[in-house]
Amino acid sequence: MRETILQVCHEHISCAHGGINKTLHQVSLRFYFPKMREFVELWVKSCMTCQKRKSPPQNAKAPLHSYTIGNAFEKISCDITGPYSETDSGNTHVLTVIDDFTKFCVCIPLKALTAEDTANALIDGWISIFSCPLEIQTDRGTNFENQVWTELSDLLGYNKSRTVVRNPMGNSICERSQKSIINM
Repeated sequence: MRETILQVCHEHISCAHGGINKTLHQVSLRFYFPKMREFVELWVKSCMTCQKRKSPPQNAKAPLHSYTIGNAFEKISCDITGPYSETDSGNTHVLTVIDDFTKFCVCIPLKALTAEDTANALIDGWISIFSCPLEIQTDRGTNFENQVWTELSDLLGYNKSRTVVRNPMGNSICERSQKSIINM
């Protein structure tokens, strides 16, 4: 039964190949068997899906500095993922918008990657619901770096910050959430 238990507690869509600690937690909530930890570690380390998807360990980086956010919806981070297979409504990409304080995430489908479509999606999917933030952080994609977004910033009065070129860690809140969404 151990293999069936681990298939359900590790490979099921709700568990999303969570890793050793999360899988062990899921198994231990419902079952017990001798050498459970070793069996779970071996199972996760030999899972081909996990091996293909997970990143190799990184070298130590310089320490990060804290950025103080005072309230919910004060600063948001935006990024785009895709292309995905086309939906019935013609959407192929996803605009991910995350509140940096609460980590509340909204995924907005996009049909095209134009600056106008991206700005309209942000206005319809976030600003019209939660109000305009004080700061919006994006990467340096062409759909975020153009006249449309400059005019939108001037019109709505928010500060626009950008990540460092070719460094996704600058928008790590968005990148990590997208990785979890893609894994599921």
